[in-house]
Amino acid sequence: MMNEQNKLIAETGEKKESLSSGNLLRRSTTVSCGAIFVISISIALLAFISIYWFIEIRSGVEALNTYGYPSLTYEGKEVPYNSYQYESYYYYEDLKTDFPEEYAKYESSTINFDIKFNNEVFRNKMGKLWLIEIGAIIIAVLSFVLAVSKTGPKNEDGTIYLNRFDKIFVEIDIAALVLITILLYPVFLFTLAWLNKSDYGNSIFLSLINNNPNAETIRTWMDFTFDVRQLDYAFEPRWILLVIAIVGMLIIASINLAVFLSIVRKIKARKFWRSTILGSIIYAVKFSAASSPGVKWKVLGTLSGGIVLMALAAILAVAAFGLNSILIIMAGALIMIALVLILVPRELSKYEKVRTGISELQRGNFTYKVPDLGIGELGRLANSVNSISEAQDIAIQNELKSQRLRTDLISNVSHDIRTPLTSVVSYVDLLKKEGLTSPHAEEYLNIISEKTNRLQKLTDDLFEAAKASSGDIPVTIEKLDMNAIVGQALAELDESINKNNIEVILTNHAENSLVYADGKLLWRVIENILTNVAKYSLNGTRAYMDIYDRDDNIILEVKNMSKDQLNISSQELLERFKRGDSSRNTEGSGLGLAIASDLTALMGGNFEISIDGDLFKATVYLKKAEKEL
Repeated sequence: MMNEQNKLIAETGEKKESLSSGNLLRRSTTVSCGAIFVISISIALLAFISIYWFIEIRSGVEALNTYGYPSLTYEGKEVPYNSYQYESYYYYEDLKTDFPEEYAKYESSTINFDIKFNNEVFRNKMGKLWLIEIGAIIIAVLSFVLAVSKTGPKNEDGTIYLNRFDKIFVEIDIAALVLITILLYPVFLFTLAWLNKSDYGNSIFLSLINNNPNAETIRTWMDFTFDVRQLDYAFEPRWILLVIAIVGMLIIASINLAVFLSIVRKIKARKFWRSTILGSIIYAVKFSAASSPGVKWKVLGTLSGGIVLMALAAILAVAAFGLNSILIIMAGALIMIALVLILVPRELSKYEKVRTGISELQRGNFTYKVPDLGIGELGRLANSVNSISEAQDIAIQNELKSQRLRTDLISNVSHDIRTPLTSVVSYVDLLKKEGLTSPHAEEYLNIISEKTNRLQKLTDDLFEAAKASSGDIPVTIEKLDMNAIVGQALAELDESINKNNIEVILTNHAENSLVYADGKLLWRVIENILTNVAKYSLNGTRAYMDIYDRDDNIILEVKNMSKDQLNISSQELLERFKRGDSSRNTEGSGLGLAIASDLTALMGGNFEISIDGDLFKATVYLKKAEKEL
């Protein structure tokens, strides 16, 4: 069985390691192919813009050679081309009918340039650009396909893992794709502006028109064709235009790729429809209705009825006030429907979580917790369910602890009674066999007497522990001097303490050590503590007893070094029949500290013990009494 479990654990570990390495490979492949795609598509776009620029130059040259260059003068002075090109109808042709006198001041003509276009240079440049364009597109397509196929790390169950970015609605992703792609237009203009006015573009332009002396005039006309004349004056040096264009291309391509891959991951995870706004609303309503048909269908029925009533109200409003009111009514109805479709499934989901918590509670699963539902009535109800579950769980734990203590009590009492009783029975049998005249008779009788006394002491301790625990002991509270009672107890127990070579040092740090206590009970508490010190302290060590006056309490603190390793908690030492020596070889019942704790509580005080390594400390807190004047 163990071999099968170990094999299963090993296979699971290998699977996780394989899955982790596989995800790492998928991520690295996706990132690498994504970077190649972004660079390739940017190069392809640059090549496409350059091809467009070359074709526009050739088209412009053909138009100038065919139709010439329009020229306009006003009273013999040339009008700049950019001041009338887009508004020539107002400046010139409209004047003929509206302002004939003003029209007479204008003269129009056509300037013809003999532009010789270098087709060999054009074909050479275009051939190289098309090679770059086609190569970049092929690389971009291949890297894009590979990135799409590898995107999406997998969970342990083989499903596609979706990150926070993938939780965005599909409609938002599509809107982002469209808006980001629109930004390619300014990138297009920046690239054209650089081609028009840079040294690189100027040299190519001159080589295409065979260094025509009217190159600047021709270029001015070309600027209007490309609509980039304003960019010519905004950026110096010109290479800044190219840098902005390339950076813009890379950013736009990267964002578009990231958004598109997110959509692909949703499709792979079979959550595309659920990731849409409409789909999420439908799934929420469907889940709410399927979870608990009883309540949910009533709520959804009320929702449907409300929608129908709103539709009827809209029809009546249109009949009464005409079609002009329909847009306002439809807008209001849509808003209300949207709010209902969003809020109702959310509240129904909260209700389902509370219902699940109550069901788990009914089945006895008191460790189940209802998730935090925030503020509101359902949130408060969830907290109440959790409180009931916690209280019930604590009660069960306490009951289990009580059962364990009862079992330990029976076991320990049986052990402590059986041990001396077995000795008594054995030595009585020996006396029967050997007779009272046996030379060992006196020894046997001493042992029987010792074991009988131990049984009597155990019986008395049990009786006292029972009364102390139940509170069935008369308590007479009076003013007592803690220092005097401790000193008296030390004097009476001096023999048993000195037998183990233990030195007890008593220090009274309080000017007033008067307490409210019962004399007999306080004496018993101190006696039990000192008896514990005498039995369990390391031989040849010191024990310290200190009396303090703190706030409203007088504190008795006893510290000693244990001869046995204290491998149990301080709370366990206060339980019945618990000792510091787990082997239970020492004399005693293990009831002394428990009795001391109960008796202190009966006097309105508090009894605490703490363990620090082998250092044992017992502390008694009793209410302080004022001195009489």
